[in-house]
Amino acid sequence: MISSRYSRLKTPRAFSGVARRPPGSALAAAPMSSPFIDRYVPMLWQTEIAIFGSSADYWVDGSQAQSVTLTLIWKDGAADEEVSPGRYSHALIRNLDLPRVPKKGDVITKDGAYYDVVMVYAYTYEICTVVLQETEPANVLTWDQIPGTWDSIPGTFDSAGNI
Repeated sequence: MISSRYSRLKTPRAFSGVARRPPGSALAAAPMSSPFIDRYVPMLWQTEIAIFGSSADYWVDGSQAQSVTLTLIWKDGAADEEVSPGRYSHALIRNLDLPRVPKKGDVITKDGAYYDVVMVYAYTYEICTVVLQETEPANVLTWDQIPGTWDSIPGTFDSAGNI
């Protein structure tokens, strides 16, 4: 008799929602469709957005010039993430809300914080999960990078250390 450990390996797994199609094949380009997906996934998305929706700006290719404001479903990061180092947040995004599908290198701004897209889980029904790591924006100046700001404020130290 085969042990249960080996029999589980041969048992088909439940579909997780992640598209596992060979890249470059005809199946990779064809969207997954079924009466269930066509009817109920949009209804489910609208219901979840109404309850859990949160507004954020999505910078395509990390460029503020290509910013799109969208409503997404946000999940704050947990301490025991599979990827490291750091703490990662997640967001569910509908692909139709963006000019192209999300990819690594994009940026999301939410509540004054900046998040790099570090991983994308693409699903077959036009919704994806992006994994986000909080970061500092590369193209926005911080206070210390603006010349003469400390010198011009009364009561602060100048570059020589004098008040």
